[in-house]
Amino acid sequence: MNFIPYTQQTLNLDDVQAVLKSFGSSLITRGPLVEEFEKKCSKFCKAKYAVAFNSGTNALTAAGYAAQLNEDDTVVSSPITFVGTVAGALQKTRNFKLADIDLKTGSPNFKTLSKPKNGRVFLFPVHFSGIAKTIKKPFKECVIIEDGCQAFGSKYLDGAPVGSCPNSDMTVFSFHPAKTICMGEGGVVTTNSKAYYERLKLFRNNGIVKEEHENPWMYQVKDLTTNCNVTDFQAALGLSQLERIDHLISERKKRVLQYRERLKNLNYISFLEAKYDDYSAHNLLPVLIDFEKIGISRKELMNKLKESGIGTQVHFIPLYHHEYFQKHFQINITTFSNTEIYYSKALSLPLFSHLTEDKVDEICNTLIKLTENIQLFN
Repeated sequence: MNFIPYTQQTLNLDDVQAVLKSFGSSLITRGPLVEEFEKKCSKFCKAKYAVAFNSGTNALTAAGYAAQLNEDDTVVSSPITFVGTVAGALQKTRNFKLADIDLKTGSPNFKTLSKPKNGRVFLFPVHFSGIAKTIKKPFKECVIIEDGCQAFGSKYLDGAPVGSCPNSDMTVFSFHPAKTICMGEGGVVTTNSKAYYERLKLFRNNGIVKEEHENPWMYQVKDLTTNCNVTDFQAALGLSQLERIDHLISERKKRVLQYRERLKNLNYISFLEAKYDDYSAHNLLPVLIDFEKIGISRKELMNKLKESGIGTQVHFIPLYHHEYFQKHFQINITTFSNTEIYYSKALSLPLFSHLTEDKVDEICNTLIKLTENIQLFN
């Protein structure tokens, strides 16, 4: 039995050859392929600048640094996200809020956000599963850093690409193997601000700037940051994947439509809002299952699917359920009714670019058989 994971990188011979070729260069890190990848990312996203990092998490941290996030500022994000969205920011400030999600999209709702007495608000909207919702600054003292880690290749409903930053200061992407394209590990920040661009580069390189000087070895440490540089062989893989991103996204879209069609008659399974399907890069395929109606727990269903060779996952455990956030922040769970509804029903089905039509049929047939048998038994 061939196991079907919930996600997987899609690689081909061109990717392998591109990486192997990069080893023949005199520079295998911080070299010309990294710069080329950044230029192609900025062009693809229609942004002025792009800076590559060794992970999406570090890219998010760098974005906060670029905008000079400090202890007086307040960070606001979604409870349904990976911890990397806010991990870096919360090392700078303890002022932290979460916004309940919209059940139709899984995205945070910032409509009730109020202006703080001190400092700025740093909004980290999450484009969950690839669905991109336009977020506008609610007031002047606001910085918007889009967490587009699940949305490289997605578009807003007006057709503008995520990463063009029409209303935001920066957008952050991830190139983990689960994402639209992969670099093994990696990320990028896009922006239209020259000032942010310079600070992003400073953060990536240990706060070091090499300036013109009579002594050719001289450089200056301007700030204490960290090393988040990208290797050229990572950039080579990213460049190769970027060449066929339209195809990779198209294949994901086909499988999402197939899932919708195959499961549409099951009144205990629902999807996120379909109007975003043509605009999403479909990083994940979360569905909502009424486990009470079918008389089985999520744990039991996941285990039965695993026994049948099908991997699933839950995206994500709400941040306020994690030990760290319970220990360090006072978060009233009763204010997150939509998040709790979502979390009680969420299950991500397999989705990746080389997932075949036959495999989706197999997944759907197995899911239908398991749930219908359980209903009959109950």
